[in-house]
Amino acid sequence: MEKVAPLKRSEELKPLSRDHHLGLQLCWKIRMGIDWKIAPERISKYVIFIYNIHLKPHFHQEEQYVFTLLEKNNEKTRIAIDDHNQIKKLVDLIYNNISEYVYLKQFEEHLRQHIRYEERVLFPYIELYSNKSKLIVSGQIIASLHDDIIDLDWMDEFWIKKN
Repeated sequence: MEKVAPLKRSEELKPLSRDHHLGLQLCWKIRMGIDWKIAPERISKYVIFIYNIHLKPHFHQEEQYVFTLLEKNNEKTRIAIDDHNQIKKLVDLIYNNISEYVYLKQFEEHLRQHIRYEERVLFPYIELYSNKSKLIVSGQIIASLHDDIIDLDWMDEFWIKKN
């Protein structure tokens, strides 16, 4: 297997990249829960919780402070915003169909692909083509909104296999 070097990220976007890491952990937890046939209600409640306290504010920060660094109606940011909207719709489907795996699987796939897109395509593009002084200001705002210590305070760790 070929070793892939980690992507370099500007200081301004690092807090959002750390958020992406948490998003990928969420995807892993969903996969573990499904693989171990954990009741979908348990997984769904966690997804809804994480969406409300973590993903929703993250999407807002990206749309408000990062995507606006590019010209209006930029194709790359439009894709990301469409992804945000699709993820929100999937959370609504999970909420209304809490006992089903199907929407959890779709959510996990879509979130994972979305994060990969932002990390591999959109963020490098923004770092390259946005106004550097505006990126610095956005980075300061984003940094002020982030806390590196995230306490999710969730007791049901369904993703940890217990014998």
